[in-house]
Amino acid sequence: MADQKHFVSMNPDTFSEGGGLIDDVNVVIKDAIFCMTDYQGKMQVEQPVAKVTFDIDGEETEQYYSVGDRAKFAPSEDGRHIVQVGTAEKFTKKSKFAMLITSLVNCGMEKSKLEDGDIKAMVGIGGHVMRVSYANTMKDSKKDDTVLVFDKVDTWPGDGKGKGGKKGGTPKAEPETGAGNSDEIRSEAEGLVMELIAGADGGSIKQKDLLIAATKSDKLKGSQNKKGLVSLITDDKFIVRKDAPWTVENGILTL
Repeated sequence: MADQKHFVSMNPDTFSEGGGLIDDVNVVIKDAIFCMTDYQGKMQVEQPVAKVTFDIDGEETEQYYSVGDRAKFAPSEDGRHIVQVGTAEKFTKKSKFAMLITSLVNCGMEKSKLEDGDIKAMVGIGGHVMRVSYANTMKDSKKDDTVLVFDKVDTWPGDGKGKGGKKGGTPKAEPETGAGNSDEIRSEAEGLVMELIAGADGGSIKQKDLLIAATKSDKLKGSQNKKGLVSLITDDKFIVRKDAPWTVENGILTL
């Protein structure tokens, strides 16, 4: 008996997230490996990337994060590590993978779990992700690029069973030693935002660029309240409010 053909439905209700530009959702990292890709033929030669599989409401979607040039880095045979093949010994902070890892550290991930470079340390992390823009330094790029990063982590590997994330919207912040609630942390967050605005080109910064800019700030790196600060600077209610010491117009902050 011939195999029965299974046709794909065109009903929008059956569509999955796929590998597109997911944004502002709750996710769980189901798998992560280093591999080579040509981005579905968009590049002439394959480049090393981190392929991260996110679970959203039971649907899996893959996101690719650049790690650097193929002349410098290559995935290990088992896909768990990046091997040095050139003179470079470190990831550049401008790579998308570095931005993803930095966002996890800012959400509380222990740096000791990252020392050996095993990407499987990310599997099981659950939280909220958002897409932020950053300046693309490629010579032929005429616009900003975007990268999907965490702005809140609810579950770390070993905390639970790692159920799938949920679609739509930033989750409500859970109580945690006053993070994001105390006057002290709010004041610190205001100082951070004002510093980012003042240090930006032209004295203005896009709201969606705050998180990436903050990851480069010594004020955030040296703070004992990283979680609270990240929670506040990514919160619309905190940024867009009448009594803020800055002005927001068309998504751009100025002092």
